Amino acid sequence: MAAYQSISVDLRRDGEDESDPEGPVADSRNHDRANSGNGFILPKGLPKGLRRRLLSPACLALGAVLALVALGWGRRGSSSPSPSPEPSSPSSIDDGDVATDLPPLPAGVNLASWFSLEDWFFVGDDGAVEVASPDDSKAASCLPPLHLDSSTGPRWNSETDLLAGLAGHYAKDIAEEGAKANSTTGGSLGGWGKAVRAIHAFRSSYYDIDDELRTMSKLGIKYVRVPVSWCWTDHDPTWLVTQSDNGDVNYITDDDVKEKFACEDPFYDGVYWPAIPRVYFRRFLRACAQHGIGATIDLHTYPGGTSIGTFSGVWPRYSRFWTHGDVPSTDDGRRPDVGRTLLRDFIGWMESLETSDPQAFEGQVHLFVVVVR
Repeated sequence: MAAYQSISVDLRRDGEDESDPEGPVADSRNHDRANSGNGFILPKGLPKGLRRRLLSPACLALGAVLALVALGWGRRGSSSPSPSPEPSSPSSIDDGDVATDLPPLPAGVNLASWFSLEDWFFVGDDGAVEVASPDDSKAASCLPPLHLDSSTGPRWNSETDLLAGLAGHYAKDIAEEGAKANSTTGGSLGGWGKAVRAIHAFRSSYYDIDDELRTMSKLGIKYVRVPVSWCWTDHDPTWLVTQSDNGDVNYITDDDVKEKFACEDPFYDGVYWPAIPRVYFRRFLRACAQHGIGATIDLHTYPGGTSIGTFSGVWPRYSRFWTHGDVPSTDDGRRPDVGRTLLRDFIGWMESLETSDPQAFEGQVHLFVVVVR
C-alpha cells in the first residue's frame, strides 16, 4: 500500500491577512489532499528573520527517511491555521456557456495530468482499467492534439516512456520519408524535437487558460491544485523552429532539444523527462491572479520515481529515488543530494517570482510536496 507524505509551504506575501475565512486553502486542507496522515506542515506565524533559513526534516514512511529542506517565508498573522473555505454558494451566471442556478460547488478543483502525466487519462476508447495499470499493460494510447492513435505515436506507460516512444516514432517516420525520396529529408525537426513539440501542443491546448479560469472564477471556484513534475526549463518550446532575418528556417537539433527541453534522470542513464517551460507556467499563474484564483502547486513526481506504478513517471522501470536519492548527511557531500537540491531550487525559483514576476507570484497559494512510497 502506498504511504503518502506531504510538506505544505504557504506562498502568500508578507503581511497578507490570514484571518479571512475565504482566504487561501488551509494547511490542514492541503494535508487532507495527501489521502492519509503523517504530513509535515510548516507552522503559521514564522517571523521574518527565519526567511530562507528554516530547515524542516521530514520522516518518511515504512522506515525510509528522506529529509526535504524547505525554505520558510516570513509571515504575519495568527499562529492558527486559517479556516478551510466553505463550498461556494449556488451560482447564477448569465454567460451563455455556463449553466445557471447551479448547486453548491467545491471551493477548489484539481487540474490533473497536465504537467504531470498519468496514463489512465489517455486510454482513448479502451477505457481505464485502474489508476496504476498492470505491469504487462500499456493503457495510454494518445496525447492529443498531435498523437491521436497508433498511426501518430505509440501506446505508453508513463511520462518518460511517452517521450522516448514519440521520439522513436518520429525518427522512424523521418527515416522512411527519406528512403522513399532516395535522399535525406532536408531541413526539419528530428525525432526528439517533434516529440517535445507534441507534448507542448498538448500542454498548451489542454486548457484555454484565460477563458477557463475566468469561468471557474464565475462559478465561485477559488483554488486549483496543479500536479507538476520535477523537470523544468527556462527555454520556450516555440523556439524549436525559428526564422532568421534572411528568411532561412532553422530547426533545433536533437542534441539541443535534450539539453534545453528535457531532463536526464540522474538515476537512469538515457531516460529523459519532458521539461515544463517556466515561461508558460508563469502565464498560467498570472491568469490565476487575474481571476482571483489561488494555485496549489503539487510537486508530484521525482527523478527515479518514488513509487511502483505508471504515475511514477519512469514506469515500467522500478523506482530508485528511495534507494539512490536519499544521500545520508554523513556522506560529506561526495554524492549529489538530488532530493533536497531540487526542492531548494524549486522553492527558490517560486520565491524569486515575487520580484521578477509579481503577478505570477500572486497566483500562488501553496507549494505542496507529495512523496509516495
